[in-house]
This record gives sequence, C-alpha cells and structure tokens, in this order.
Amino acid sequence: MKTVQFVCVFLVALLFLPLLTPMSVAEERVQSGDSFTYSKAEHWGKDDHIWSWQWAEYDSNDFSDMTFTTVEGQGDVYAADWEKYPYCAARSGGINVHPNINADAARVFTAPASGWVTIHATVARTAEVVAKTKATPTSFRILLEDTTVYPTKGDYRVLSTTDTEDISVEAFVKRGEKLRFVVGAMGNQTSDAVNLQTTVTYDTVESDEADPLRVGKAYTYKKTSA
Repeated sequence: MKTVQFVCVFLVALLFLPLLTPMSVAEERVQSGDSFTYSKAEHWGKDDHIWSWQWAEYDSNDFSDMTFTTVEGQGDVYAADWEKYPYCAARSGGINVHPNINADAARVFTAPASGWVTIHATVARTAEVVAKTKATPTSFRILLEDTTVYPTKGDYRVLSTTDTEDISVEAFVKRGEKLRFVVGAMGNQTSDAVNLQTTVTYDTVESDEADPLRVGKAYTYKKTSA
C-alpha cells in the first residue's frame, strides 16, 4: 500500500513540476545570428556567468580573474589585486576600464559554441593626451586565447584621443575559448581609462555544442558532462 501511495505522489509531483519552473527560463541552442553584448544591467555585479562576460587582470605572466568588490574611494569595481595593482579595474558598470602600469585590464568573453563570429567593439579614452598633463596613451588589443586578432598588424592599437575607435573583425572560435578585450597603460597609468562596448555575433555555429540556458535577456550557460 505504501508503495502505491509513493508512486501516486511521485506522479502528481511530475505533473506539477512544469509549474515550479520559472517561466523566463528556456533551453535554447546558440544559433547563427545570436549576439552577445556586454550589458551593465545584465552582467555588472554578477560572477555566475560561466559562459558569458567576465573580467581579468594581466600582469605579463598570466590572466587572473577579477571579482566584484568595493574599494574605498572607488565604489563598486571588478578587480583582482587592488593593493598590488591599484586602479586596474572595471568601473561605472563595467563600461569604464582602467589599467595599471604593470597590469592590463581585460573584459573576457568565453565562447559558448564553436563557429565563425563577428567581434565588434567601440573604444575611446575618457581623457585626451595633452602636453600639460602627465597622461600617456593607452593600448588596446583583442586576443583570441594567445593570438592577437586586432590589430592585424602590430601588438596593439595606440589610443591618444577621446575619438571613438569602431572595430569589427571576424574569427573562428572553438567552444570554451576566450576572447579578451585588453586595455593597457603606456608610460604611466594617469587618465588611462577607456569606455568600452563589446558584442560578439555568431555568423555560423557548429552542431556539436552544449545546450545553453537563456535567462530573460541575459545569457548564461550550463556545463554538460562529457
């Protein structure tokens, strides 16, 4: 009798399970045309985006993950080691990115699927480099793992004015590879902050990828067992 009751309760639970699942959550594969844009509203202050936008610090040896924290006089920032590399952080909702003279700051996108992507970025210094100040130029580059995909010539693009650089490049990415939008200081770190907007759009998608989990307008991704 107890076994029958247990089975009945189990079946009833299965019937009501869909009602317990948030309506905003739906599984959906990455498709051609899907775009992933860094958004202050969707990504700032969140460290749970495994397959989405994150932050990192590069000290010429390796990239270290930044975490969301509060720094006196700065407010909420993403930083890895503020005491060792002060001002190397993402601020103002992540749109403002500032390097340290000994450590670059990077916005990081982890590819949720393999395929050809169009990488789009707009970047501009928040202050001009002028003779009467101590400000020096800022460097900018886009890396796919350890390979520079922008600029196509040289190691980095030199930013000296507040003019916006509009960048668009194509690359083939493998699932799990990282695209890094890297901001570096040149000469010193005075007024080296930049405003950075980034979008990655899939032009083609390979068919052997894991199912992503789309939550509202934000994309997060669950890992699947091999």
